Amino acid sequence: MIFSALPGRLQWLRSLVDDRSESGQETVLRLILIEAGFRVDIQVSIESVGRVDMLVDGLVVVEADSRQFHDGWEAHARDRARDVDLAALGYMSLRVLYRDIMFDQQRVISAVRGLLSSHATYPRET
Repeated sequence: MIFSALPGRLQWLRSLVDDRSESGQETVLRLILIEAGFRVDIQVSIESVGRVDMLVDGLVVVEADSRQFHDGWEAHARDRARDVDLAALGYMSLRVLYRDIMFDQQRVISAVRGLLSSHATYPRET
């Protein structure tokens, strides 16, 4: 296990890992969003859509996309179909790349804040 290679002073990092996350970048993304003050639920099942990486403040679905699992036309088509299904259910979706998660966290935080703030002011159909 990776933690056995860490010095004792860094063993506290182990407590930040949630084994429901499917990748290291999901863990980093979750921690970034929690640190920014959002409520983050991971690996949430949404009826007619399936499992999503995380649901932020009960409204924004955030997916940590990687080339390994989201490359090629079939993967793009599947992901876009899920986004449409999420929108039909009233969710907003945001797909973030590894490079933004690791090197431009403020961009990710700003995107989530923007989606949440735009939703709050959008007139709802009754």
